[in-house]
Amino acid sequence: MDSQDSPDTPPAELSRWAYERLVQRARALAEQALRRLEELRGRYPADLAEEVIVAVRRLHDQRPGAPPRPGGPKRRRAPGFPVGGRQLTLTDAQAPGQPWEAVLVDLCWGGFSVRAERPWALGSVVTVGDAADPGVGPPPRAEVKSCRPAGAAWVIGCALLPAPEPGGGA
Repeated sequence: MDSQDSPDTPPAELSRWAYERLVQRARALAEQALRRLEELRGRYPADLAEEVIVAVRRLHDQRPGAPPRPGGPKRRRAPGFPVGGRQLTLTDAQAPGQPWEAVLVDLCWGGFSVRAERPWALGSVVTVGDAADPGVGPPPRAEVKSCRPAGAAWVIGCALLPAPEPGGGA
């Protein structure tokens, strides 16, 4: 493509070009913001938690949709925010009469992780409920994306699934 202003340039190519330029600009701004956060952390270490820098750096290193680095762990698409102690009830969609309790560890956009007494198979679909307040309406569903040992327990990472269409079943 010789000129972006050429009347012969198809609209789809112009849209792709504009999108690519926008993404390049966003990446440049993200790099600049990360550098400034690191500078602020260096100047005011008591006012800016190291965890913030680590989380931003991790997101910066692994952009959403990018494949995981060879030999590296799979990464979530959004930062996790620690939460403490909330009891959840998870039920296997294939065995709805056998709920099990787990403690919420963290939340992120589109998912969460829990600590449980047993492992859960990757790819399993679970319904999620609050053990203290079962709520009204259909509970959210999630897919088990990760499961790793943590002492005598297991940390299970889940991605929330879209709600089923009304009248469409699970």
